[in-house]
Order: sequence, then C-alpha cells, then structure tokens
Amino acid sequence: MQLGRLIGTGRTAEVYQSGEDRVLKLFHPHIPRHWVDYEARIGSLLYSAGVPAPRVDGCVEIGDRAGIIYERIDGTTLQEHLLDRPEEVILYAKRMAALHYQIHSSTCRELPPQRTRFSTAIIKAADILGDSKVITILSYINRLPNPFRVCHGDFHPANLMLGKDIVPIDWMNAYSGSPAGDVARTCLMLRSPHVPEELSILDHEELTHLKKVIHDVYLEEYLHLSGADPFEIEAWFLPVMAARLREKVPGEREWLLAEIDKRLRSLGSN
Repeated sequence: MQLGRLIGTGRTAEVYQSGEDRVLKLFHPHIPRHWVDYEARIGSLLYSAGVPAPRVDGCVEIGDRAGIIYERIDGTTLQEHLLDRPEEVILYAKRMAALHYQIHSSTCRELPPQRTRFSTAIIKAADILGDSKVITILSYINRLPNPFRVCHGDFHPANLMLGKDIVPIDWMNAYSGSPAGDVARTCLMLRSPHVPEELSILDHEELTHLKKVIHDVYLEEYLHLSGADPFEIEAWFLPVMAARLREKVPGEREWLLAEIDKRLRSLGSN
C-alpha cells in the first residue's frame, strides 16, 4: 500500500491521506498490535451503534507497522476554531452539549463497562492516593448508578473536529455506563489548571477564559437538554478525579488531590 500525504503526527501514530475520503492512521512500530485491534473494534462497535464516530474501513500492515483506515473527517478542532473566533464560544458550547447528549442517547453493551474502566485507573493511582483512599473510592463507585449508555470518555474541544458537522474523534477511552460520569469528566478537563505548554502566554490566558465560558454554557445546556440532576454529575467527580490522577497531567496533581480530599471529607472518609 502506497502512503499518501502525511497530515498529522502524534505520540502513537502518523496519519496519512488515503484517497479522496479516507485516512490511514499508521501506528509507530512499538505500539502493540492488540492496541490497534482494540481501537479498530471499538470504532466499529460505535459506528454500528449509530454514534457520530468516524467509520472504520479496515486494518492494514505496512512493514512492521499496523494501521487503521478511517473515514476522513475534514476540518479543524473546536479548540483551535474558538481560539481564532472566541466570539462564537456560546454557540459552540451549546452545540457541544447537544452532541454529548446525542451520544448518551445510544446504548452499546459490548463496550468496556464504566466501573471496570474507572476501577482499573484508580487502582493504578494507588501510589499517589494511598491504599486506604483507593479502597474507599472503589466502594463508593459501586454505590453509583451504572446504566449502559455510550460514553466517549475524553469529550473536550480538542477532541471535536469542526467541519460541516462536529464529529468526536479519539474514542479509545469509550465505555458503557453513566452519562453523568462522562459529563463530570468533561467538566473536570474544562476546570483543570492545565494548559498545553506549546501555547503562548497570551493563548494560555485566552484558553483559560474560553474553558471557563465553555464549561458554564455546556453544563447549563446539557442539564437543560437531558433533565439530569446536577447532583448526579457532582456525585461522579470523586471517582473521575481519582482516575484522572494516573494520567499525570502537568499542573493537575496537587489540585486533584485537594479536590479529592475535600470530597472524601464530605463522606466522612478522610
């Protein structure tokens, strides 16, 4: 297979144009083949469930590298668009909420279960949290509602491609579970003190402001559309924050630990 034009490079793969309407995500040689197979399987499950995710058109091998052929999604990320046109932030924050609610209207029991995904991540953060807090939080998760709704797992403006429509990308963290937990994860990332190091100081300030506006408008609109109780979403912040710790995002650790301890104290468990 001949490679087309290189259009993107990331930590795990390169993305090449593949004909008029497809792209090839070609993984670096060190990426295990089962990771690639898993991503392709998740993508196929989501597309079959009617979720607005890029279509998977098969897998290939080129030398010692595995790849996935995806439907091509033209456009720029919502984050990039709003940094260029911040006056449109309210419009797109509402569209973002509507899209997230649409995703949560689908079910797919074949996706990994939410409790397994969160519990595994929290256990991996035991070196930061300590065993006692891990046990308390795992017990807490088991008391939360656990439906079978499709959840993106990493739904934020940098993972939304804006073209003719808004299309979520990067579905590797998708799971089946409670929409409230998925919304809590989105709110957490919008509240996070982390900003990409490659941005200028001016862009840092602008992105921080944009995230605050997106958070407030997105959450209000999601609650309006879904009829969800804000307390349902708040209940998920404890496990979402604990699971986030193992990602070791720069600038987040002390903030997350303080927020986790605050919530544990409210449970009488710290």
